[in-house]
Amino acid sequence: MARFLLQVGTRLGVWEVGAGVMTSVSVAVALCLSSTQELTYGHSCKLHTHAHHYFYWIVDLHKEEDRTCQDAAIVGYKDSPSVWAAVPGKTFVNITPAEVGVLVGKDRSSFFVNGLTLGGQKCSVIRDSLLQDGEFTMDLRTKSTGGAPTFNITVTLTAKTLVLLMGKEGVHGGIINKKCYEMATHLRRSQY
Repeated sequence: MARFLLQVGTRLGVWEVGAGVMTSVSVAVALCLSSTQELTYGHSCKLHTHAHHYFYWIVDLHKEEDRTCQDAAIVGYKDSPSVWAAVPGKTFVNITPAEVGVLVGKDRSSFFVNGLTLGGQKCSVIRDSLLQDGEFTMDLRTKSTGGAPTFNITVTLTAKTLVLLMGKEGVHGGIINKKCYEMATHLRRSQY
């Protein structure tokens, strides 16, 4: 039985997951969590019909023994871009509407030269197929500051959201890409 402490606005609740069934649903995203993890939400967070997809993603990846991921987020990009759910205290919780605009914008060349930022973290773009039908992915790598380690990031696009995933140090980008792409594919099939 996995227990997650989730907070939405001022409401706090414990969601328990056992035998593949959850007792409550909410928008949430986190990967490779410890057995109890508090999650934070953007101020414009809404409960969505397909919120359980996010939660199952958490639970499935939480069960993985390799624990390859350190940060994840679901970001809405339609109308008013905002972080719907993210791991607290990590990079993606700080993603701004301007950063979202760069990711989904029409100018696809400037960030190959200048890079881009996600939650204030400078990143280099490795491959951009985010707006290409059938692909919907962008692979990035954080830029090192002061000799700090760098991390692979994948961003995937769905009808309403961007799914972001950051690997731990030394984790190959292909592993992160596959996990992120699978979640996005599932959301797209659900018309999300």
